[in-house]
Amino acid sequence: MSGSFSGSEVVELGIQIEENGFDFYSDLASAIKDGKAKKVFAYLAVEESRHVKIFGKILSAVQDYEPVELYPEEYFSYLKKIADQSVFTKNNEGHNMASKIKTCEEAVEIAVSFEEESIRFFEEAKKTVPPEDSLLIDKIILQEESHIEKLNELKKVL
Repeated sequence: MSGSFSGSEVVELGIQIEENGFDFYSDLASAIKDGKAKKVFAYLAVEESRHVKIFGKILSAVQDYEPVELYPEEYFSYLKKIADQSVFTKNNEGHNMASKIKTCEEAVEIAVSFEEESIRFFEEAKKTVPPEDSLLIDKIILQEESHIEKLNELKKVL
């Protein structure tokens, strides 16, 4: 990718984040012994998979859309910086992160961080898609926030 990118590339990054989230949660659900944690991670994997499908639909609608930003190149550069800071925008990063987890508590901490990074990225990314698609991203953001609540509940019982 160059110094900036298009709306469709932003949505593709969203897909990558969610695919890595699916990999991360699936691997944790398989590896973690705690029954409650296993159930939460399996649920979150399914959620991430649903988000991939939603972003796929958005991608087909956003191919030729140009955001209404006054300085789109500067904005996309800013968005790229946010994406570069995200753990889950690199290929296979979900598997890599899950393989390094030593404890259930560590898994929850990393998962919360992942969800927070995702929300931050999606908040900005929704400005690059048509208004009707930004509503779908808003729904995903709400779901990501509910994931944080679920993870915080899990943290209390561990």
